[in-house]
Amino acid sequence: AREMAIDRLGSLDSQERTRVTLHAEEEWTARKIFRRILEHEWEHRQQIRELLQAYPHAAPAR
Repeated sequence: AREMAIDRLGSLDSQERTRVTLHAEEEWTARKIFRRILEHEWEHRQQIRELLQAYPHAAPAR
């Protein structure tokens, strides 16, 4: 889904890039969608980092 969204955003023409669309009573632009994708990935990276830091650093079982 991420790759499809990035590909679609990359293929927008100048008119599509500046279009404002109303969805669920909220204005959306290509810029806003791209920003939300980046924010979503950043949040997941933070979660993964926190999980890895909390994971016990035990020696592997033999």
